[in-house]
Amino acid sequence: MKRKLTEVEQLYRKSRYERYDKGDLNIKHLSGHRFANGLLTLLVKLQRISKRQKLIIVNDRREDTGKAIIFSPTHIGGVDIEMVFEGIRVPTWLMLADPRELYRSFSGAMLDLNGVIVFDSDHKKDRHIAKLRSIELLRRGTNLIIFSEGAYNISPNQLVMHPYAGTAEIALEANADIVPIALVRDGKRYYMNIGKNFDPRDYSLEQKYKLTDLLRDNLATLLWEIMEQLPLTRRNTVNDHYYEEVFLKDMFADVGNYTYTIDDVKETLLRPKGIVEPDEVFAFMDVMKPNRENAFLFRLKMKSHGA
Repeated sequence: MKRKLTEVEQLYRKSRYERYDKGDLNIKHLSGHRFANGLLTLLVKLQRISKRQKLIIVNDRREDTGKAIIFSPTHIGGVDIEMVFEGIRVPTWLMLADPRELYRSFSGAMLDLNGVIVFDSDHKKDRHIAKLRSIELLRRGTNLIIFSEGAYNISPNQLVMHPYAGTAEIALEANADIVPIALVRDGKRYYMNIGKNFDPRDYSLEQKYKLTDLLRDNLATLLWEIMEQLPLTRRNTVNDHYYEEVFLKDMFADVGNYTYTIDDVKETLLRPKGIVEPDEVFAFMDVMKPNRENAFLFRLKMKSHGA
């Protein structure tokens, strides 16, 4: 507890490297982790009730195929991890990038008991170890939660961000089903829509990006199904500063001891080649001074006698 956070991260990462170099992926005591999952699920349910939050399961279309499952939920911030644990109601490990303060918190201790695969996203070897551990876990018949978007979805208009292909790759190598889960937050109400399993065996490893596109399409469809059930809102009733003052505030309200910021989101989200974010497209407007030559960029009607 007295060490600097960066030092703690280095110590834990070094420990993972040493185990891996010795051939130990540390996938052990699975029956004990399953028992701990029941305790964790009970605790997060009691926490939800104490906060007067409500979890609404819109649909649950998954099937028991006898195979391990990768649950792939959308990432909406707040307590979305806790909601997924409660909503799926089966023993499941969690894949978690950049755990930071969780190394020395009660939440981190509970996740260790439940079963968690952690890694530092900016270290290639750590990512590789996490992938191998995930494959081994699934091959042993234990489920895994992977937030495939890799970061909170803070976009004001993008239903689902571009998922990382790692989920598809792990599913293909472990022969595990993928179950998409859409989450929507409306104040203290969380809506969850659990989709059908889809079997990756119809795809080769070289088609992992095609499988990733299928996952994103499924998540978007599940989100639309939730949105169709929500009451309509008139645009003129939405505050001009709703995005900053309500949406983002709610997104980061329940992170607890975990220091996670908008800058962290921007650093960890996937940026596919050829796709540019709106704030990057219009960044020039923050430094450009209007004049006669560039007036058309601002859609200004300027008179001939002055700019």
